Amino acid sequence: MEITLQTAQEILKEMIKFASETKPGRPSSFAVVDRAGVLIAFIRMDGASPLTTRMAINKAYTAIDWGRDTKVVRETFFTGEAKRDVAWFGDPRHAPIPGGVLLRTKDNSIVGAVGSSGRTAEEDEELAQVGAKVWNGH
Repeated sequence: MEITLQTAQEILKEMIKFASETKPGRPSSFAVVDRAGVLIAFIRMDGASPLTTRMAINKAYTAIDWGRDTKVVRETFFTGEAKRDVAWFGDPRHAPIPGGVLLRTKDNSIVGAVGSSGRTAEEDEELAQVGAKVWNGH
């Protein structure tokens, strides 16, 4: 199963809706990538900074590259005694910050990921989870 452009746009629409309803005036950016980490769809709310553009895309890419949500990547490799600098892993696109969530099929195959940027790490994670719920419900 592949993520279509139409499905990616539906995911983004719901993420924007949730973001606008929960904390209006806090612009964010959102991205959907395929299983290879290639951008399918992207949207940037009015007033969102250019940094949020890169970060939303890179969070989704990071989830794909590591095969796990960015929150888990951060907890596993960037905290505690095993802490590493992101440069250690050799890819400047890695963004081990909550807000990148994998999209999976019912048999747990990875088909893509969503990324959210522009708010706190916890809020970005919540918004990315909204995107994953849309995927799971389609």
